[in-house]
Amino acid sequence: MNFHRLIVMGILAAYSSHVFATSISTNLFIPRPFSTDMAREILQEKAAWDGIPKPDNWHGTFQVALQYNSMFNTLGDATHGIGARPFWNGTNTMTVGDNANFADSDFSAGGPYDVDGWQFGLGEVTTPGSITLNPKIHQDGAALLLYIGSRQYEQGFFIKFVGPINATVIDPGLTETTPTLAAYPEGVMQITSNSAGARGPFNLTMTQAFTGNFITNTNIAFVGLEFGKINGKQSSGARFGDINIALGYNFFADEKRHIGAALRFGAPTGNGPVSIYMLEPISGAGNSWMAGFEFIAHGTILEKQNTCIKVWFDAYAAHIFKGRQVRTFDAIINGPGSKYLLVGDFGTAGTTSQNNFQALINLTRLAVDTKRNVTIDSALLFDIEHLNWDIGIGYNFWGVSREHLSLEQVIASGRYGFVGHQPNIHLTGLLPPYYTLNKVDPTAKMNQYMPLARNTTGTLGTGVTAAPGSMINGAAALDIANEESPGAWSSKIFCRVAYQWKDTNLVPTLGLYASSEFSQSGNTAISQWGIALHGGISF
Repeated sequence: MNFHRLIVMGILAAYSSHVFATSISTNLFIPRPFSTDMAREILQEKAAWDGIPKPDNWHGTFQVALQYNSMFNTLGDATHGIGARPFWNGTNTMTVGDNANFADSDFSAGGPYDVDGWQFGLGEVTTPGSITLNPKIHQDGAALLLYIGSRQYEQGFFIKFVGPINATVIDPGLTETTPTLAAYPEGVMQITSNSAGARGPFNLTMTQAFTGNFITNTNIAFVGLEFGKINGKQSSGARFGDINIALGYNFFADEKRHIGAALRFGAPTGNGPVSIYMLEPISGAGNSWMAGFEFIAHGTILEKQNTCIKVWFDAYAAHIFKGRQVRTFDAIINGPGSKYLLVGDFGTAGTTSQNNFQALINLTRLAVDTKRNVTIDSALLFDIEHLNWDIGIGYNFWGVSREHLSLEQVIASGRYGFVGHQPNIHLTGLLPPYYTLNKVDPTAKMNQYMPLARNTTGTLGTGVTAAPGSMINGAAALDIANEESPGAWSSKIFCRVAYQWKDTNLVPTLGLYASSEFSQSGNTAISQWGIALHGGISF
């Protein structure tokens, strides 16, 4: 199988994995790794053939690029908006209200709203609000490249090392139109009944709810978010992105062209997802090894006096092996966004309330193994050299196929149940508490009216009376397929202007690189611009 066929197969694999894919209720987004930039790489490595000719001797280059990439096009629709990925209505803005179907209440039913504020500790929402995500993603760092070849104008072995040090920063850009709130009904989420000051709301805003902090009281059975949070700008910190090594052989080389191929390996020296935050920053491909094949070639297509035009091509296709991550999950029956629905703990027997109510995501943050069949990074460069000046323009294609997940941890089966939204039902002749959370609602959803699963007697802890099979059935209940990231691909146009001191033994290079990249797969990849100052020596 030739390399061109491998590239075509990889593109088809990525394309078939979700055309115009839209991801919703998926907290994780891994942007194109900083280390994967063949546009930058081809500009750095070509310096090994510049300068003083060394026909039958070792040659090479060491280059450093200081680069900054920043996202643009933050549209909020399902096709383009990164902010639509963790939300479950298909856009980056969701309404916040009260999705209870009240039988006898002082509050307007309204809705159904995208977010039921009751689930987030807001109590009963009397006037709806909204939340919006407008994420900003940028990467900055230094990309190091070392290339050493045994012969410049003859067949021979070569080795290439690519070692980026970078940071990824995500600002979720959360904004809110604050809803008006009222207290929870008497007895709901109270450890003991008739307790003054324990009825909430426990969070005053959705912004506060997403931080995981809430107004504390010793009589509250509500537990705030521990995972899937939003709490301002988050950074991966400066670290090695994935380190790549290519071991290859140049099958043909002379003064005007060369053709070579290599085995290429990537080591996961970046960080992997831990799912503490929504849209967490990842540096690298997410804790996975990579191995594949690389093809590199160049040729002179026009040469006249002090000017020549060259064309360069470099590409690799690689398999991303199984790697360990930590992810969060919705429930299949309860739909997108159900990871933020409240569940009750009813003990190992699934019969007695433990006075503990929290979002499902606190329980479904689980270890997984993830892999992808193929990733491709290729670049084509047209380069004009005139005396010591070097000007180039090129095209870069990057793509990765659909992710495959397998659970390595499980949630206890038959212990936890969705409590839904259980409002205060005022029944004549009954003393408080009017209502307590000792029933489960197996079909509860975040964005629809909640059914009236009434329990008019008893206090918190008297036991669950739900039908058999109504509790969460462990890992079998989790929506693993929705958490798998679809394929992603993008196109980049780049240019470079550089100056080389060719009359010295160690040929210094100093150049400026700029690029504009466009997602071709909706919100599974980002559109971003980049700029870099690069330089180094050739020997």
